[in-house]
Amino acid sequence: MAMGKRVGARPPYQEPAALGDTPPMPAPVTPKLAVDIVIELIDRPGRPIVLIERRYPPPGWALPGGFVDVGETVEAAAVREAREETGLIVELGALLGVYSDPARDARGHTVSVVYVALADYRRVRAG
Repeated sequence: MAMGKRVGARPPYQEPAALGDTPPMPAPVTPKLAVDIVIELIDRPGRPIVLIERRYPPPGWALPGGFVDVGETVEAAAVREAREETGLIVELGALLGVYSDPARDARGHTVSVVYVALADYRRVRAG
């Protein structure tokens, strides 16, 4: 019987490459990450939901929200976007859902984390 490679044999041990000897892994191409906030006004009869009129296309009404900044948590982004877009200081409640259908936003693949939040309109802050 000829000496040869065994089927399923492990390759010989090699010393691991030193850091910097290997090229960096390319950055993955990923969707944009956004937050949306369903804000209930707890001081108003019927606890209405806040909508904003969009400044940028696509036109229409929308939940307050926007993109998560690098280094920012989705929770902090939700609070920040609510304040920037409505002037309201919100208290985040439940995570309503994560929506990731690649076709849901005509501007490109966006993953949106949606929270339910409470706000008191009497505590509105000028933006």
